[in-house]
Amino acid sequence: MSANLAAIEPATGLWFSPDFDGHGFDLQRIGDRYVNVFYTYSEASEPIWYFSVASEFAGQVSGAFGLFQYQADQSLPQQLVNEPGDFSIDFVGTGEGSVCAEA
Repeated sequence: MSANLAAIEPATGLWFSPDFDGHGFDLQRIGDRYVNVFYTYSEASEPIWYFSVASEFAGQVSGAFGLFQYQADQSLPQQLVNEPGDFSIDFVGTGEGSVCAEA
């Protein structure tokens, strides 16, 4: 008996949900890793960008986000100011799901 499992390649590009205006992410593959930039807005309507270098296993991309802020008075002006948490994007599911969800 033999079985072939098709390799699942996560779809890169710009993703968003029409149910969450102004929120989404850009997923790009670089070598064997993925770069994920999630964009959203603060309560004061200021744009926020979270960044992650993520890994993929069995069609699921996961990693931890970091929030960076430009600080001109610092050596290396881009500073990690917050690590809001982990994420996981499953490309193997039923085709249904949400990009953003309220906690």
